[in-house]
Amino acid sequence: MNIGFIGYRNSGKSTIARKVQKSTGKKVINSDKMIKDFFSLDIPHIIEEYGWNMFRFVEGLVLDDCRNMENVIFDLGGGTILNEKAIEGIRENTFMIYLECSPETLIHRANANYYRPALTGLSLEEEIRHVLGKRRDAYEKFADAVINTDDLSVKECTAKITGIMQNSDLLLNKKEKIFSGEGILCASII
Repeated sequence: MNIGFIGYRNSGKSTIARKVQKSTGKKVINSDKMIKDFFSLDIPHIIEEYGWNMFRFVEGLVLDDCRNMENVIFDLGGGTILNEKAIEGIRENTFMIYLECSPETLIHRANANYYRPALTGLSLEEEIRHVLGKRRDAYEKFADAVINTDDLSVKECTAKITGIMQNSDLLLNKKEKIFSGEGILCASII
């Protein structure tokens, strides 16, 4: 089964995907990299030249090409959940993990390393709070597991994910949503 990571920018998707790759040997498929390769441009230049609508259109094409991949790790862009058709196609054979963060954590991480194009005309802090507020329900909707990474090291987060992956019943039974917080994993019927 595939593993997919969703969440807002700077939630740790790429870092965690690479760590899980080391422990599983699965290939990482980075949707943003595939889009950059398609355009032969980096994301800020894609947005500047073509706009967000074209970016999302190509993202849908890229994700559609990925829907039949097996035994991979999907490192999905923060806005991937906006394309419901594409994300549903990938979810068919992918266990989706939402790396959840508070706005404060995302703001701190973004201030430390920010090079991404704006999504709105708002300040960085306002944008994170506004866009995350609009996307949170969709992240939760498409997630099979939710892991709050606010207070977790990369090693701790990877260990939680490895624990989930080792429990094949959880991976196969997507009728239970897994929540991780305060050092525990629990499942709830959805």
